[in-house]
Amino acid sequence: MSSHHIVRDNQEPALLLLETDHTFDIVQQLLEWSPTVIVHESQLDKVLTWGIKMDVVLLEESHEEEVMEKAAAQFPLKLIRYRAGESDVSATLHFLKAGNYPSLNIVTQQNLFDTLIAFESKMDLVIFAEGIRWSLIRSGRYEKKLADHSSTFIQEGTQTISIHPDRENKIKVERPSSFWIGEKL
Repeated sequence: MSSHHIVRDNQEPALLLLETDHTFDIVQQLLEWSPTVIVHESQLDKVLTWGIKMDVVLLEESHEEEVMEKAAAQFPLKLIRYRAGESDVSATLHFLKAGNYPSLNIVTQQNLFDTLIAFESKMDLVIFAEGIRWSLIRSGRYEKKLADHSSTFIQEGTQTISIHPDRENKIKVERPSSFWIGEKL
């Protein structure tokens, strides 16, 4: 007997590549379930060298012709366009909500907590930034037994605060609303 996994469209988290420096190992792991891969135009050259198939390019409207030339071998390809001065991340999140994607993994080096706040109640979000995996805890409750010597953080407003486990190496966090938990990779 064999087992088969049936993956429905948009079941797996989409993958948004905003910044790709030193992240190929993380990206490889996230590609295991064949997510919809969205690449910011600034990362196009780097991602093309990886030889992976991208599904969507996130680009400023005025750069469309140049991006289309670079990505010609990737067709069929969807485009998420945004105007100068608009948020590229917000444009992506609106695209994903319209496509009924329930979750998104973001690879970046920037703090996106303020940008993502409007979408916290609408989708599951994970950010991979600066060696930390940030998970949105929508339920307001998080509990986990940690591996030895692991580091865990909570985002409190603009501050990142280290969380210390109890004697059994467990952490428990409860808040009245959603919050972000970070784990060192």
